[in-house]
Amino acid sequence: MSASPIAGGGTPALQNRVYSGLKWVGITMVLLRCTRFVTTAVLTWLLLPAVFDEMTLALAVVGSLGVVREFGLGQAYVQMKVRDDAHLAAAKDTAFTLTMAFNLGLFVLAWTAIPWIAEYYPKHPGLAPILRVVFLTFVLDAFANTPGYILHKDLRFRHFSATEMWAGVTNAVIAIGMALGGLEVWSLVGGFLGSRAIQAVQLFHYSGYRPRLRIDRSIASELFHFGKYMWGFAALSAVGGMFDRLVMGHAANIGKGELGMYGIASNLCLLPATQITFLVGRIAFPALSQIRDDTAELRRAFLKALNHVSVLAIPVGFGLWAVAPDLVAVCYGKNFQGIAPIVAVLAFYGMLMAVASVSGPTFQAIGKPQVLFHASLVHHAILFPLVLWLLRYGVLGVAVGIFVPLVVSSAIGFVLVARCLTLRASTLLVPIAKTLVAGGAMALCVKLLQSALGPNTKESVRLALSVAAGVAVYFAIIRLTHRDLLKEFRQTMRRTAVASEGA
Repeated sequence: MSASPIAGGGTPALQNRVYSGLKWVGITMVLLRCTRFVTTAVLTWLLLPAVFDEMTLALAVVGSLGVVREFGLGQAYVQMKVRDDAHLAAAKDTAFTLTMAFNLGLFVLAWTAIPWIAEYYPKHPGLAPILRVVFLTFVLDAFANTPGYILHKDLRFRHFSATEMWAGVTNAVIAIGMALGGLEVWSLVGGFLGSRAIQAVQLFHYSGYRPRLRIDRSIASELFHFGKYMWGFAALSAVGGMFDRLVMGHAANIGKGELGMYGIASNLCLLPATQITFLVGRIAFPALSQIRDDTAELRRAFLKALNHVSVLAIPVGFGLWAVAPDLVAVCYGKNFQGIAPIVAVLAFYGMLMAVASVSGPTFQAIGKPQVLFHASLVHHAILFPLVLWLLRYGVLGVAVGIFVPLVVSSAIGFVLVARCLTLRASTLLVPIAKTLVAGGAMALCVKLLQSALGPNTKESVRLALSVAAGVAVYFAIIRLTHRDLLKEFRQTMRRTAVASEGA
């Protein structure tokens, strides 16, 4: 029997549920990626770049304030061993009660801080009313987070995927509809909040959870013991992930519309990474947690996940870099031409983030979240001063400033996971190196084709030919260098297609 590429082994029932997760999350990834890309593209034709400035900044503020929302309780709940039904029920209620308290408390504090936040960003006078609406997500999360983690622990990925798909559709309908009605930035706000609301309702429905406000002290202590490191890691990641936007929103040398264009470019380049990270984190972490005592199976699972993610993520990064000018011209229009050079830099950032995402669930599953926290300390010790220094060079300087620390922290993460799983460096690096060569060759061929077509060729035609040629070249190289991986990938797809989550 072939082992799961994520779970790497375990019981047949566990493998079947993981394959089912791959199927449903894979479907969600494709649909969400297409929906979000089309939604953003339509909005860029309806709205000017400056309209995106304040929403980009508002989401950065929400993300940075959200560091205290749950103290890593969700990951701790997924990872913890359950003794019996009574213990499980108490764990659910404890996680829900604590999560609700943190989120509602944060909502009150955030609402109170709005005048000071708005005063710090005088270039964006419309920020305060937007924050008053967007901060309602903390209230929604107070109710929705625990049902979501219940679905993850139970490996019920089909249901969680359904909530993601409906959220994406809701955002598209509301945002585009309001934009057509001339509501400008409020179309972005409405789409964001509406999608979060519909997902919260559906999470409660699918989880079947009926909350009770109670706290079991022993369970709370266990959750906090594991979760404190995950919270530290999440807190640094949240602030670090939004730091570029927060400093640009205040910087005098960032012109009107530049922050919004940076946000769109970032979303485009990170969309593959976030979806792959979601796939790895939401499936691998709960699955690996169930085989964490078997080092051989963990090692096999990690390597297979790393190989699969690399083969998917690396061509996307190189491809975005190669076609950035034509992609922006065709999909976003002339008002957003400034996105292209930003995409060319952030494409590699998103690529590396996706590949590095494989390490995190492994450390969580084996009960060593402190490793993630310590690696994150190094990452952000480089990130904060570097971004502030490179801010003088504008948005491109900031893009470089967030990429360099990721290179360092990713290397540290792979070294540490290799030690934990007793892996040789060559076992990790050779497959990635082969995929990098394939991605680089693909990008080079695309650039040569674009040069041969010349500037007089219509952008849409050049883009279509570039994508077709890139896919063909990459697939041909991968067939030569990763024959075993492709065979395994096809086996995975066959098992995924027939897997049943209820097994």
